[in-house]
Amino acid sequence: MSYDVRGLDIQKTYYAFNTVQKLMPAGKFIDGKLSSQLSMNGRLGGDMHPDLNTSAGWQRDRGRWDAEEFRAPGQAGANA
Repeated sequence: MSYDVRGLDIQKTYYAFNTVQKLMPAGKFIDGKLSSQLSMNGRLGGDMHPDLNTSAGWQRDRGRWDAEEFRAPGQAGANA
């Protein structure tokens, strides 16, 4: 899965999509543009949920990351 969004006008998007209005009500007050890029891969389990232990990806301004960074506190290998 990957996406690359560049120069998304937040206020215009808010008024164009009712879904955005429900998910981000503060969007009507935000003046600016959003850019974001993410590429992610991993495996799905038998229940079609992602197996987070196999997740890895790349994010602009952050670089490469893997599942080890996102384990819940208390789990083996957690960064807590």
